Amino acid sequence: AGFTSVMIDASKQPFKDNIEITKKVVKAAEAFGVSVESEIGKLAGAEGNLNSVEAMQTDPEEAKIFVDETGIDILAIAIGTVHGFYTFEPKINIERLKKIADLVSIPLVLHGGSGTPKESVVESIQYGIAKVNICTEFIAAMGKAYTQAQQTEGFKYNVLSLFDAGRTAGKALASEKIKLFSCK
Repeated sequence: AGFTSVMIDASKQPFKDNIEITKKVVKAAEAFGVSVESEIGKLAGAEGNLNSVEAMQTDPEEAKIFVDETGIDILAIAIGTVHGFYTFEPKINIERLKKIADLVSIPLVLHGGSGTPKESVVESIQYGIAKVNICTEFIAAMGKAYTQAQQTEGFKYNVLSLFDAGRTAGKALASEKIKLFSCK
């Protein structure tokens, strides 16, 4: 289909099963020259209803084993972020990130970046995070823009009057995040 990368998330599986599942994806992807991102650890919030961010953060030693055994190209780790928006004060575990970065030589990903304090994102990038996922922030920005567009006087339901507002909001957020993430 032309994809240049894929993401496999078997992190809900036991560690050894996650390795085996991921190895199969890596083997299939290699045949097409496609890179593979995978994940270990779990995020609080929408994933598994974890309520303690410390409970399932990525173990640095397991991260090294996982990368070495699977042959993935990029690793998503859990260091205190959440899927969706935070329902508690974020505590990003930079010390854990540093330990993982010392043991793993591939790029690292921060899933659950929406609503993560800017200072924590900047610091994470400085210690090895190469990609930050922020889908929830995009959904919220676009949804708010759609709602506001519908409240304007004379609003008519058509593609341009509804979706232009969302696209504009998405572009503004993307521009803001590109500037923030380029802070290194």
